[in-house]
Amino acid sequence: MAFRPRQSVHAGRGSPRNPGRVRYHSDNSIEIKYFDKPENSGLDKMAFSLTGDIGCEHGGGVSCYGNSAKGPKTGFSGLHVLQPLLVSS
Repeated sequence: MAFRPRQSVHAGRGSPRNPGRVRYHSDNSIEIKYFDKPENSGLDKMAFSLTGDIGCEHGGGVSCYGNSAKGPKTGFSGLHVLQPLLVSS
C-alpha cells in the first residue's frame, strides 16, 4: 500500500483586468494505492484519490468574507473522488 499526501497553497492575481484583485487557493489531495500486482494479467493496479479545493478572491470589488459595500463574497470549495484502475494485457 502506498500513501501520498500532497498540499499546495497559492496566492496570485485573481483577474488580469483587475490588478487590485487577489486570489487565494488551497489544493489538498491524498492518493492511496491499495492494489499492485504487476504479474497479473488483466487488472493489476488500483488506487483511490481524494482531492479538496478551497479558495476565494478579495479586492477589486469582491470579498472573501461576505457581502459588503466593497462587493459580493467570492469563494469556492470542491471535493473530487477518483477510482483509477489499470488493466494490462
